[in-house]
Amino acid sequence: MTDTTSHTLLTPPQTPQVLTPVDLSGMFGTVLDQVDISEGTRKTYRYGVKDFLSWNLEGRLDPFVLRDYKNHLRERTDLTTGTKNLYLSGVRTVLKTLFIHEVLPSDATKDLKGFKMTRTHKSGPISDDEVTKVFRLVREMRDRRLLLIYTLLYFQGLRQKECLTIRVEDLDLGNKTLSILGKGRDDRELVDLHPETVRVLQWYLTETGLKSGYLLYSQKNKSGHMTTNHLGHLIRTVHKRCGLETKGHSWRKVFVSKLIDSGMDLLTVSQFSRHKSIEMLKVYYDRIDHKKKLPKYYEVFGSTDSPHKVGNPE
Repeated sequence: MTDTTSHTLLTPPQTPQVLTPVDLSGMFGTVLDQVDISEGTRKTYRYGVKDFLSWNLEGRLDPFVLRDYKNHLRERTDLTTGTKNLYLSGVRTVLKTLFIHEVLPSDATKDLKGFKMTRTHKSGPISDDEVTKVFRLVREMRDRRLLLIYTLLYFQGLRQKECLTIRVEDLDLGNKTLSILGKGRDDRELVDLHPETVRVLQWYLTETGLKSGYLLYSQKNKSGHMTTNHLGHLIRTVHKRCGLETKGHSWRKVFVSKLIDSGMDLLTVSQFSRHKSIEMLKVYYDRIDHKKKLPKYYEVFGSTDSPHKVGNPE
């Protein structure tokens, strides 16, 4: 974002404390187009801004508008805490940028924090039996794309978006490596491939005849990749047929949990999972450690034959 262009676009002669919804939408859209964030983050922030604009029909830009919007989000039961924070972050980014460029006279984001989140996963990873069930179904379906997708999710712990952006040119099957642009990264990372992943990739390239371009290409436009929504639909369909209520991200939980459960130290696990911080892996470690201690907890209070058994409450 260049100062001269952005300042010209963002600074009207005198910005009132109240704008029409149309004017406000145009201003917020301009900021999001120019602010220095990744395209994925920009897309996510647009959802938050859209929600904010739907709530802010009065077109307020006063110092308390973000505080009031946060209170509005706090009362909503249709959004998770994580989604509320994403919405809040999107609006905060826009308002902060407007203040920096002197479009707004005061900083509405000052001292306003996000919603507190517990550092626990709401659901555990997929079980070994469920993993077996999914791979059995995928093989029965004889769907090349699904087998590749689940191989990348399970054996490599890739994020769904990372799977979508892999090109043939990113593969070095001879050295069992993959060059990938990870989450929040500006440069590519080299990922070691599991032998089973290499085998499936070799089979997939032979079956499809792909020589270049995206592995998971769009059926409508082979120069582009499959959409995130379509990938999510494929995963949900398989999970539903297998009786799973988990989401696609659960496969990454499986990957990390199995590495930790094998006794691998967190630093080494982070090198395979590509988490930026070991602290993020503590959530997995604590859950696994807690699960291992459950038998001791049960033992402390005795079995169902214990003399202290409560019995029928009626």
